[in-house]
Amino acid sequence: MLTENMVYDFTALETTSIKIEKDVVLNTNNGATLKGVYFQIFGGASLEFANITLDGEGGTGDQAFNYKEDGNYAKLYIHDAEIKNYTKGFFYINVAAVIDNITIKNCLIHEVCYAGADGTSGPGGDMFDSRSGGFNEFNLQNNTIYNSALVRDFIRMDDASGKVTATPVITVDHNTLYNVGSGNANYRLLYVRFAGNTINWTNNVVANTNNKRGFSNQKSTALPTFKNNFYFNTVNLVSAGSTADTTITFFDSEGTEVAADPFKNAASFDFTVIDEKIKDKEAGDPRWLTAQ
Repeated sequence: MLTENMVYDFTALETTSIKIEKDVVLNTNNGATLKGVYFQIFGGASLEFANITLDGEGGTGDQAFNYKEDGNYAKLYIHDAEIKNYTKGFFYINVAAVIDNITIKNCLIHEVCYAGADGTSGPGGDMFDSRSGGFNEFNLQNNTIYNSALVRDFIRMDDASGKVTATPVITVDHNTLYNVGSGNANYRLLYVRFAGNTINWTNNVVANTNNKRGFSNQKSTALPTFKNNFYFNTVNLVSAGSTADTTITFFDSEGTEVAADPFKNAASFDFTVIDEKIKDKEAGDPRWLTAQ
């Protein structure tokens, strides 16, 4: 039994990686923290984690969730949780594995795939990272993601269609992104190359990005369905800026750029929305649309 608000520190153990071979549902309902824990996933195991904090500090530096064996997996469902301090990224699929549904919902995610505030060096992995496998659905919904993927790709999905069968649909909806892709690097928010991909980018608030390749510079990345997105202090997302790579393939030309900081106190990670148009359109993570 995980005790309310207790921190369970695994960093003193010989290894901080936990091998998962069977379905796991972990819903603490009490705000417990697992520190220094990384999950290696085998044998088609499905995972659901909720109401918990996963803190990678002091651990191996690996991704939080790392698929290690070929095969079919039903789901990875992380909701109502906080995930932080995972140096290489959130998930990693570098085997011939296909996850039917990956859903990350109502989460606070920060310092993931994060090399430091100056953004001068990358951690060697992308944030949501699929290389030799794939997924059918990837849903990012109602999350706040900050200080992450500074100098790496936000969503990466290589074309592994010669190894596995998948029909990837990526939906990024009602998220608040702050300092994601803000390291002045030649990376992208969407490095998606799996054959036949579909992308929806809707109802998001994005602030402080300066990736030179904007959303994407890949012809195999499907033109997303863009709707009701807002941008503050970003470059190369709504239109080409002075730093834009000439290979950028699309922009959110219907996105709304706001001139003033739309947040109450972003420096202290209070993303309460003070911009009336964003509130009217109910964009971004819904938790910030009412006074905190």
